[in-house]
Amino acid sequence: MGITTNGKQRIIEEEVTQLSKEDIEFLLNIITNSMVPGKYLSLGNIVVQKLQNQLGILGRSKTEVMDSLKKYKQNSNNKVSKNNIVKDGELWIKD
Repeated sequence: MGITTNGKQRIIEEEVTQLSKEDIEFLLNIITNSMVPGKYLSLGNIVVQKLQNQLGILGRSKTEVMDSLKKYKQNSNNKVSKNNIVKDGELWIKD
């Protein structure tokens, strides 16, 4: 999706995803110092976790991030297949 202003086309998705380290720290500070209603507390925790992950990613190079994602996918695939058992159409997980 894009918009055209002053003869230039801007892509909105790129604008939204281009948060700097200072932007993320500012958002975390605002959320930390604000009062979140109880019914939105879990959503607030998820947002804070995502912002902290973004902040951690900013300090890494692209290759480090891609390597970490590949390792995570390999580890999660191995764990899921070893601990899951399907019996009579039900999924059972070994402890």
